[in-house]
Amino acid sequence: MKREIWNVECAIRNSPCQIPHSTFLILTLALATPTLASAQTAAPRVYVSVNGGIQRSDNTVSQSFSVPKNLEDAPIKANADEKRGVLVDGGLMLRLAGHFGVGFALSFLTDDSDATVTASIPHPFFFSRLRSIEGTTAMTRRETAGHIQAVYIVPGPRLDVILSGGPSLFTLRQTLVTDVTYSESFPFDTATFTGTHSAESTSKTATGFNIGGDVTWKLSRTVGVGGMVRFARAQATLNATNNPALDVDVGGIQVGGGIRFAF
Repeated sequence: MKREIWNVECAIRNSPCQIPHSTFLILTLALATPTLASAQTAAPRVYVSVNGGIQRSDNTVSQSFSVPKNLEDAPIKANADEKRGVLVDGGLMLRLAGHFGVGFALSFLTDDSDATVTASIPHPFFFSRLRSIEGTTAMTRRETAGHIQAVYIVPGPRLDVILSGGPSLFTLRQTLVTDVTYSESFPFDTATFTGTHSAESTSKTATGFNIGGDVTWKLSRTVGVGGMVRFARAQATLNATNNPALDVDVGGIQVGGGIRFAF
């Protein structure tokens, strides 16, 4: 009651009065609370991600070509499904203003699979008498892709979500069959598949696109764990001995997880 009377007297006298320390502390905390809450959910300026995962796709490699044997053409076909590969991915994102930023990710894919090979081998003595052979051979695919991204960040107290999309640049190294080997013996009515000759073909840079999302669960202010999903696609052209130019799809659905750093 005395304090209220004291405040009234100060107002009547129009003289400065000292604010009690407890009142000053309460006002200071009230003003600081919104600022602290905002700082807790503010997005970091820089994100770094390192992921391991897989890429799933419907990519196939279908070769069809001919080579001369015994004065005739020997048709050869090779088909491989490149539907799953091991993925390693790293990314860097810079927040520019508000929720918006730019990013760059680099991904590497390795896929080792078998291709089914069929061929028709001309007879050494008779024309138009082809002998069929069939077997399998190892195929290797290596995809390297750089993903340029525009990003939108949704920060949270413990969970950050980043949406991204933009152009992608792919380089493909792919094993292609260039010939077959076989065995035969008199009277040469049959032949047996023994293997292939292969070459690693490198594509020129293929331009495509990417779209995806990343989720980070923060273990501390600077370190977290997270997962990513990205769809990236382009079409590359391969060239190899005895083969016509071959257009193949690269990329697919990339899924992975790993560690996150924020600064």
